[in-house]
Amino acid sequence: RSDAAYTLPPSQEPLLMGLARTLSAFPERSLHLDYVITCDLPTSKVSALIGKRGEHITFVRKGTGTQVHFDEASGGADNPMQQMSIKGPLTQVYRAHALMMRRYHESESAPGPAPGPAPADAAPDVTSLQHHIADLQKQLEMARGAPKGGKGKGKKGR
Repeated sequence: RSDAAYTLPPSQEPLLMGLARTLSAFPERSLHLDYVITCDLPTSKVSALIGKRGEHITFVRKGTGTQVHFDEASGGADNPMQQMSIKGPLTQVYRAHALMMRRYHESESAPGPAPGPAPADAAPDVTSLQHHIADLQKQLEMARGAPKGGKGKGKKGR
């Protein structure tokens, strides 16, 4: 999605005007220096921020002239986080950050995966697999001529 298609909500106009006033008060050359901002993000969201084949991060880098980088995961297994760093001229760093955060929130509100076969590397749904196995066992028993509704030839009392 292009920036040109985005309309600023009226409630945000005063904030944007305030930011413009603040930036206009900077010494002229200081806005062209490199600045770095960082933020910690859940590792599970990083792939959405990068995009398929790196398309989103490339769009942000080229469109803003910034360097966007993700560090290795930290925070432990119970709360894996990755730090995103954005480096470049101040106004472009904030623009790149806004583009990344827009993508972050779009991914939060995106619908779940489409129904269909799960990717080969996805974790299987154990309950679903157990039901599928039970259905297959019933079909096998019927094909062999076992009594309908029976549990098979297991030991009594179990």
